[in-house]
This record gives sequence, C-alpha cells and structure tokens, in this order.
Amino acid sequence: MRKKLGFAWTQDSVVSDPYGHSITINPDSASIADLRSANGRRVAECHRYYSTPFGILTELRLKRWLAGGDAECLRFIVAVRQLLEAAPANIPLARAISELGAQGFADSTIGINFCWLIRDGYLTFARDGGQWVIGSCLGRSQVA
Repeated sequence: MRKKLGFAWTQDSVVSDPYGHSITINPDSASIADLRSANGRRVAECHRYYSTPFGILTELRLKRWLAGGDAECLRFIVAVRQLLEAAPANIPLARAISELGAQGFADSTIGINFCWLIRDGYLTFARDGGQWVIGSCLGRSQVA
C-alpha cells in the first residue's frame, strides 16, 4: 500500500544527510485525498508523513534535510544556473553531475534537487543520442 501511495521509503530505513548525520525513518501516514489532488506533482511530498527522531516530518521536509538543508539547496540552484548559462546547449547529465560533485555537492543533494527541478518544470531531462542531457525549460537566465 505504501508503494501505491508513492512513499519514497516504503519500510523502516536509515538515511543520512550530506554531513554524515543518520536517522531512522518509518513511513507513517498519508492524506489520500490530498495525494489524489496533487496528481503526481511534487506537492504530493507534503502529504506523505514519516516518523523520525525529530517527530513526524513530511516527505518534502525529510528530503530537504537529506539534500543538506535550505542553504545547500539554494547553493545548488545557483550552481546549476551558472552551469546552464555557461553551456551553449543542453549538458550531458554525467558532465553536470561530475561538475557539481567537484563543487562539493553530495550525491543526495544532486539527486534530490535535480528531481525537484525536473518535476517542477525548470529543467528538461531527455535522451540525446546515446546519453542523457539536461537543459533549461525557461531559457538560459531563468533557471529557478
């Protein structure tokens, strides 16, 4: 049932933020009516709940913690914007991940934020020839 409701973690799990802090989480509950109205958009993360040592957290809040917090997510958005503005066209995903990793971003920060930017319509994610590429949906200067 938890998988059907879209829980990112369907069973008790130990998760860690980019700074090495770990917590045990347990899928707790979901607002089914709100999930239906979210219709697959990221807002659904506000309607799935997890038990944590910090109390009950929404999936959105938990993912933000896993991505390094608000400041790290903002730093990531700025870095992606600069990366896209410097590129003449779409960027190979492997290159983007490599360059962002070289700037000190953790894999969890990169993965979570890319998913959010794609889901919210700020980035495109497509296959170009034999490789995956990312690009801006809004134009070079308007990413996030």
